[in-house]
Amino acid sequence: MFMPIIFFIFCVITMQLLGKWKGQVVALKQFDAETIAWEDFWKEVALLTVTQHPLTVRFYGACSKGTKPFMCIDYFKRGSLEKTLARNVNHSYPIDDSLIVNMAMNAANGLNFLHSKHIIHRYVYAM
Repeated sequence: MFMPIIFFIFCVITMQLLGKWKGQVVALKQFDAETIAWEDFWKEVALLTVTQHPLTVRFYGACSKGTKPFMCIDYFKRGSLEKTLARNVNHSYPIDDSLIVNMAMNAANGLNFLHSKHIIHRYVYAM
């Protein structure tokens, strides 16, 4: 089972919404066109485009038209890896130890892929 890592963010998200892409539920990271740093928006789009891998968040595309530009990426109904592990610690969502090890290995392998492209993930830290 692959558990993609959550990707770095250069832009401040105004709102995260759900959408559909070819019948699949996706996350839409929406921004405010008046306050967005466009250079950062395009930098993130460029990075998401070149870092497609089974262990990173899948990027479907971006739209810069109108007042609410957005990026379309994978949606994870359980939320981030951090939140999933926190629920496990609180016993509100118990996870088997072997799954936790698998998730950690997948995250490490995803980071290794990013590092092979000379990209450093900005928001990785120990819980």
